[in-house]
Amino acid sequence: MNLNNQFEDHDSFVSKLIREKANQLVRHPGFSKSDREDIEQELRMELIVKSVNFDPKRAHEVTFIARVIERKAASLIRARQAEKRHFRHSGNSLNEIIPDGDGESAELGQMVDTANAKRHTGQAPHSDEELTCLKLDFDNVLNSLPEDLRKLAEMLTEITRYGASRQLGVSRRQVANKVALLRERFENSDLRDYF
Repeated sequence: MNLNNQFEDHDSFVSKLIREKANQLVRHPGFSKSDREDIEQELRMELIVKSVNFDPKRAHEVTFIARVIERKAASLIRARQAEKRHFRHSGNSLNEIIPDGDGESAELGQMVDTANAKRHTGQAPHSDEELTCLKLDFDNVLNSLPEDLRKLAEMLTEITRYGASRQLGVSRRQVANKVALLRERFENSDLRDYF
């Protein structure tokens, strides 16, 4: 693998890490052994794309490589889970013929407006107004957090708790305690009603 010669000293490390991460992912629900080659290719491509962002003043090469691959793997898992949720919610229930109340029959999909249909299939669980309010409420809570909690909350939108623990150089227990504080802050702001 040639990463524009930037990480050529770590080529065997990169290959081994990508192989190990792909092996972990194919054992994860939603993936299969036949996905291994595609996963390895996606991890390599991500590292190539992100290699332009490498700054030796901010991190060691090995740390940077591991973070990029870990984040991409987490992203692949989230994407696969989202596909499964979408598939599970996109059944034929709106094609079901039901009585319309006037002694006639119609497809359920014809009786439901588009916004309600999207909510029914799980494509849009909240109205546009609810989503706007959620975003404003979320931003208000996020901006009111101390810097360490805000940084962790932002990290957790992209990486796992374990990844955050490694990146911050703190124990998983410390991250779990901070996540409990975050959850409490968001629940105290009544944001649990949106989830």
